[in-house]
Amino acid sequence: MMVAYTPETVCTQIKRKQVLQLKTPTCSDIRNDCGDTYYNRGLSYHKHGLVLDLIIRRETAVDAYITAQTRGSAERVYQQEIRLQEEANAVYIEGHCSCPVYTNCKHVAAACLEFIERKSNGSIPEEQLSHWLKDLESAAKKEPGKQQPGNRDFLAFVLKPGLNGREFDVGFKVLRRLKKGGMGKPRNAHYYSLTSDYGMPAYVLPGDREIVDLMEINRGNTWNHFPLRGAAGGMALKLMAQTGRCYWHPVAESSLLNWSPEPRQLELSWKPDGNGWLQLQVGVDGGGSLVLVEPACFIDPDSGLVGHVDTGKFNTSQIEKLLKAPLLSDQDARKLSRELLLHHPGLALPPPVAVETREIRGVTPVPALTLFHGDWQEGSAHMIGLRFDYNGTRIDPLPMNEQTTLEAESNLLTIHRRLGEEATALRRLEEWGCQWLATDNSTELAAFIPASSPPESIAL
Repeated sequence: MMVAYTPETVCTQIKRKQVLQLKTPTCSDIRNDCGDTYYNRGLSYHKHGLVLDLIIRRETAVDAYITAQTRGSAERVYQQEIRLQEEANAVYIEGHCSCPVYTNCKHVAAACLEFIERKSNGSIPEEQLSHWLKDLESAAKKEPGKQQPGNRDFLAFVLKPGLNGREFDVGFKVLRRLKKGGMGKPRNAHYYSLTSDYGMPAYVLPGDREIVDLMEINRGNTWNHFPLRGAAGGMALKLMAQTGRCYWHPVAESSLLNWSPEPRQLELSWKPDGNGWLQLQVGVDGGGSLVLVEPACFIDPDSGLVGHVDTGKFNTSQIEKLLKAPLLSDQDARKLSRELLLHHPGLALPPPVAVETREIRGVTPVPALTLFHGDWQEGSAHMIGLRFDYNGTRIDPLPMNEQTTLEAESNLLTIHRRLGEEATALRRLEEWGCQWLATDNSTELAAFIPASSPPESIAL
């Protein structure tokens, strides 16, 4: 739809656009909210050009949101996030800074004075444009998450045993590198300062916020309790170890942890507990503690490494059940070993005790076909049942494990199967027109030869 514009409507549009700009704050507004001392110091900072950057993120008729960078003492650069809000013909200032004062400090005052000047000039000073371009160029040379030279203070991720015996907790600490070498005493990094939209501390590097957000997913019931759990914990642990700022508690130069590209293997073994019982030990081959995250990881303070654990066929839920394995007496150990070999050959769990078995190796399987009458979806029909004969002992094809253990007269019989030759026999039967059916027995395999009609199939 076309709209006809008159000089009056054009003037109205211009006035509305002008109204969307916040009333410019006065020096008195800054002095009232920041105090005389911080105002005077901020005025000096502003006059000496220490406000390096200022961006107006949002501006409406009643408020504005700006961010700035101001150089402080000892050449430190602090970040400011400031909200300006107009009420009762005055502009109120709520500013947050990464400096120790944190709120409405001299750096906030300096940034507000820069905002006033920017509003009056209506342009960005040339030196600030040059500073922004230099920052853009230097950012390409930095590796996200790694500590940059010149940052004496940095955020460290400290790992320690958790409240739960199998969990590990993460603490956020601020560390300082001393000029004479070594590190100063760690101080707590307040969680709210790491997640606040106002004034991200200077020691927080690119990538740190992602780690903090991942740990927030698993935050415990108590304040500042961050356990490593699930997929978020697994991602966070890897990212922390890759920063070069991950430590084992207590923090020291020697307790630094780095990410290992080589995974370690899950280790399972049954060992006596000192009271005559056998206990399943769940550990990591090569050393370190198992961390039940997704995927499973290890922490090894002795070698200073963190990495993945190859758990084989076990998932995290199964590992949790392995950790709850019952204590076994000698009799229980024999029972469990036989049960494991006979009915759970697919479980990669070592038997608690050795069981005497007779073995069949190197024997070619012979297909043994049995004709029987069975029911299927089209009615009853003659079926073909398949088993494999190993030196006079017949076994069902399913499940297709490399070993099948059966009960013999006085001991157990373990057949080392040739699965490749079994698969060849199955393909040959398929070439003859057999179609395999699922039966009520999960270990049996049956087939029928389809015909053009159900009666013809039954007659075969």
